[in-house]
Amino acid sequence: EDLFQFGWDMKLVSPSVGGWGMEMAFEPSINTDLSGNLDESFGLNLDGRGALLWQWGPQMTWVGGIMYLDRVDDRILPYGGAVWRPNQLWEFRIMYPESQAKVFMGNYWGWSHWLYARAEFLHSEAYQIETLPGLDTQLQVEDMRATLGWQFDNGVTAGFFEGGWIFERDIE
Repeated sequence: EDLFQFGWDMKLVSPSVGGWGMEMAFEPSINTDLSGNLDESFGLNLDGRGALLWQWGPQMTWVGGIMYLDRVDDRILPYGGAVWRPNQLWEFRIMYPESQAKVFMGNYWGWSHWLYARAEFLHSEAYQIETLPGLDTQLQVEDMRATLGWQFDNGVTAGFFEGGWIFERDIE
């Protein structure tokens, strides 16, 4: 079965004032096998998160908040941890539910390049699928992931390539 996800990630980050800031994100998506009836709301996922950020010195930022996952089993989860930048080359995001370490590789051909490794302790997706002709249902997939990737940007456009492994997949 082929599954498709069409989505948009929007994020609003405030400037730091007295060391404090905030981040809000909204990630609507339509997740479907393209064979069912999208009149039902099974394929629409409305995810979001909000967090307070406290910059504790020039190299450390603490993050604390919550996230909402619109799935078969809707979830409200903690979102937070620490972001440590020991120098201009390295960044460590020790966060739940996703942590990342990345290293700056340099500026080439007008683009900045980073290599990274990421671990997702909870990756969750839900899709609307047609189980029988005219009968739609919702499928939820949860797993843990480890990925390696290359990220690049030029200040206007950004992109990435990544590959990885999936562990402990659960389908409901």
